[in-house]
Amino acid sequence: MTSHRCPYCGEYVPSTSRKCPKCYRTVPEYSVNRREYERPANRNTGEKSKTFAFLLALIPGIIGLQGLGLIYLNYRRERGWYFLIVGLILFLSLLACVSWWDSVGSVTRVLLIFAMIVLSLIYISSYLAQLAETRLGSVFRMFRL
Repeated sequence: MTSHRCPYCGEYVPSTSRKCPKCYRTVPEYSVNRREYERPANRNTGEKSKTFAFLLALIPGIIGLQGLGLIYLNYRRERGWYFLIVGLILFLSLLACVSWWDSVGSVTRVLLIFAMIVLSLIYISSYLAQLAETRLGSVFRMFRL
């Protein structure tokens, strides 16, 4: 039985072992022909970057595209699509209120202000909820929703 050194900690690893006995990291396969370490092929493990998912939730979410981080992590889950639809509806509603501002009278402006405040609060809470869910996991499961 031959052994070689772990490239991470320097411990001797038996050639039949896939993990280092000291640091427990997966050791690359040792090539006898080339006498050098070969890293295993970069396999797609299905893990997606949480940082990229958070950036997808953070940046486009400002302009109504909420839920993109959740869709990136798992496009089959409905919650990401719900956030996307709700975010677009709320954002477009806010834009409609802003565009109507010049064409309405003073009494209607008071109602528009009230509607914009309510829509903004709902939009901000939805935005923060999708950010938290992308970063921390299911927020709704914590509250049994």
